[in-house]
Amino acid sequence: MSPEPGCCSIKICGQQLLMLSERALYWQEQRVLFVADLHLGKDATFRQAGLPVPAVSTRDSLSRLLKLIERWQPVECIILGDLIHAANSVNERIEAELTSFFEQANGCRWRLIKGNHDRHSKHWPKHWPLLIESDSYELNPFMLVHVPPGSTQESRKEKEVSSTQRHRIEQSMSSHFFLAGHIHPAWRGKSSVLVREKLPCFWRTAQGLVLPAFGTFTGSHLIEPKAGEQIYAIAEDRVIEV
Repeated sequence: MSPEPGCCSIKICGQQLLMLSERALYWQEQRVLFVADLHLGKDATFRQAGLPVPAVSTRDSLSRLLKLIERWQPVECIILGDLIHAANSVNERIEAELTSFFEQANGCRWRLIKGNHDRHSKHWPKHWPLLIESDSYELNPFMLVHVPPGSTQESRKEKEVSSTQRHRIEQSMSSHFFLAGHIHPAWRGKSSVLVREKLPCFWRTAQGLVLPAFGTFTGSHLIEPKAGEQIYAIAEDRVIEV
């Protein structure tokens, strides 16, 4: 399948990856779609706290994801953490919307690498076709995680991972290129008068690639790339290396 206009194609470990303007990553050889940080149910959590947030972000996020599934026809979609926002996010409405979504995307396998927000939820409906990995998943030549190794935004829960488990992950990282989320990376141009707002971006380091947050109702974190790192900003319907 040839890249669509607006995609940015990069080759990593001999594999072709397409960074999509819809804030997703597509692995062409294996027909795998990656997204990160949907934070479904965040709107409901805010409303329970008395904040007047419209109940549309979950529906919009799932609608956009379904369009990607229909367009690219992946055999598997892997969520790199934070599918759910909070412990109380999976209410009756969210469960019904996700159940309907999975039924519409039934030709695709689903896998979740648990993120720090997912760990709060004790309620994972058994009828969801979702394979759940507790911390990482090896899919050669990639290691799939939620929190990028060495991230300063590492959560307390991630720091509490057992030393044996952490050592296993670090060993795998040394021989694998990681794909991660968690950071919600964004970029803002300093020299261009045309770029005055933060743009979601893909952030490539020497060891891995961090995906932008896919969810409609999420914040972002400005990235200051170091020497040798690349930023691929999403400007409307294009992904551009900056």
